[in-house]
Amino acid sequence: MNVDKNYIYKGVFKGKACNQWVEGYFIKKGERYIILRNAGEHFIVADVVKDSVFQYIFLDDIDGNKIFDHDIVKIDDNEIGIVLYDDGAYYVFTTDEVMIPICELHTHKQLEVIGTYYEKPDWLGGFKI
Repeated sequence: MNVDKNYIYKGVFKGKACNQWVEGYFIKKGERYIILRNAGEHFIVADVVKDSVFQYIFLDDIDGNKIFDHDIVKIDDNEIGIVLYDDGAYYVFTTDEVMIPICELHTHKQLEVIGTYYEKPDWLGGFKI
């Protein structure tokens, strides 16, 4: 099994616990989507829902939470957007359909993760991705 340890992903566990997110390394093996969680010298294998797998973008919000692709973020308590990858970079697409580079927002604004598009697509007021 070839595991890329340079990136961290999250996905919804396909088990008895509904909507339990797991984080770790991602692999696709046939039709399986798997997050491998590091457990010392071993990995714990967690099958996850295909459409719920998102990559960590190496930035954290104001509360220290990891920001992942497709996370819904609040910008300075007054605007909401979704984190998306486009043309080689991550952006926040606001509900006004404005595209702002996330590095600019992260440097000059307060970002807070308030959900993920997978769980709450209606939070964006009908905005479709």
